[in-house]
Parts: sequence; C-alpha cells; structure tokens
Amino acid sequence: MKIILISNMNKYLKISLATAGAYLGLKQLKKLDPYNRVIIGQGLAIGGLLAPISPFIPLGIGIGGLLNGLDIKKGGFIVANNGNKTIHVIHEKEGIVTIQPGEIPNFPIDGLTMQKVFGVYKVIDGAYITINQDNSISVQNGFGNLVSKMRGGGFKDGKWVALQKDLRWHFLIEKSL
Repeated sequence: MKIILISNMNKYLKISLATAGAYLGLKQLKKLDPYNRVIIGQGLAIGGLLAPISPFIPLGIGIGGLLNGLDIKKGGFIVANNGNKTIHVIHEKEGIVTIQPGEIPNFPIDGLTMQKVFGVYKVIDGAYITINQDNSISVQNGFGNLVSKMRGGGFKDGKWVALQKDLRWHFLIEKSL
C-alpha cells in the first residue's frame, strides 16, 4: 500500500483539493455573509503564503474564498427573526410574501417592511439581515455591512419608493402604512 504525501502530489491536484476544502469549509460558516467569507478566505491564503508550505495550497484557499463570492448573487437573506411583528418581504418570484414573527424564510429577499414603519428596508445582494427583539433591522457586522451602506442598502422612505420603477416596492410600502 502506497501512502500519498502532499509534497508528492501534482500541483493542480493540490490547488483543486485546497480550493474544494476552503470553499466547503467557509460555506459551513452559515452565519457569516459571503462578503466576510471571501475576506476570511483571502486572509487565510495570504497567511498560507507566509507559512513554509506549498505555494499551491494558499492559491487554492484563495480561489475557494473567492468562490464564496458567488453567493452574493443569490440575494439577501434574513438569518435571524427575533421580532414580534409580521414582516412583509419582496420575494424575487412571488412578489410580496408575509413572514410571521420568529419565522426565517429560506429564500432571498430584496426588501422588507413592517406595519407602521412608513417606509421600506432595501436589502442588497449578499447581505444577511437580523430582525432584533425590538423589531429593529440590522445588517451583520463586518464587510457586508460596509458594502450594504456603500450600495444604498437600508431604510428608504416614501419619496425613494415613489422614484422606483419596480412596482414591488410600491406594493411593499403599502404594507407599512
């Protein structure tokens, strides 16, 4: 029986195994949004380059981290719902969907609102949203929160909604009144 040592492996196999391991390992961090998983993957790759190991393994880890960025295009998600109000969300295919207190939808959302908020909350792609006990909305801390602010995520009033061509926002704000 022959034991395969990492040092004897083909460089492409090393890259492939490191990519798959990093991608799947980072995916297990379900509470971290894709932005943070990409940053962690790149940090591990840089750290690996500084360590005395094969240069192909950090390259694979970096690729695996970047592949987590594909989850950004899946949309924004509610990852915790600790509020006590019914939430109305924009579902990509079904329009406005109602979410009960404590319920966590398993589909991406574009925006959300609650009754008597008099506005909507725009959720950017890749953002992970938490509904807090006081019914406030927060974006997960880290790089995703920064990107959300830079891309115009957050609370929007009726004036913003009036400028939107996507009628789902108009239907959503009606639920907030």
